Amino acid sequence: MFRWYVMQSKPRKEYLLWNQLTQRRVETFFPRFSPNQSKNQTNSKVPYFPGYLFIHVDFDLLDQSALQWLPGSVGIVKFGGEPGIVPEELIRNLEAHIHKESISPDQDTPQFQSGDPVLVQNSYLNGYPAIFDSYLSGGARVRVLLTLMQNEQRKIELPAEQIYRKLD
Repeated sequence: MFRWYVMQSKPRKEYLLWNQLTQRRVETFFPRFSPNQSKNQTNSKVPYFPGYLFIHVDFDLLDQSALQWLPGSVGIVKFGGEPGIVPEELIRNLEAHIHKESISPDQDTPQFQSGDPVLVQNSYLNGYPAIFDSYLSGGARVRVLLTLMQNEQRKIELPAEQIYRKLD
């Protein structure tokens, strides 16, 4: 029976272990996020659970020792000598939470709904009215609709901090 388990990686070897598991077609759940970084740093993702990732396997079909000796692996997390089973509902809740976080804007950015009237505040469209369309790239960027010549709307993408709520 397929169940979710936790694998421990060697320190800072989560990506290596994830790649090893992926190459062996083992279903994995490796939640990551992009921390807020300054403009001088690269935008890399870091694990939500450093040193750990989740696997979905049937140990009647796959020998545990095949996973124990993978490069980057410490092994399967066990309790009383038995692999600890992670409830399916917990995995689904984590996936939903991480998905919500990845599409939500930063806490400092006002929240907009599709269709909200906004104003663009940047060097070339300063004060130009637009219609909010959607958040992109985990909330760091947005898509807005601009009405240009002959009432034709165009989609443009901007940094989220360049739009503001249009007051009536």
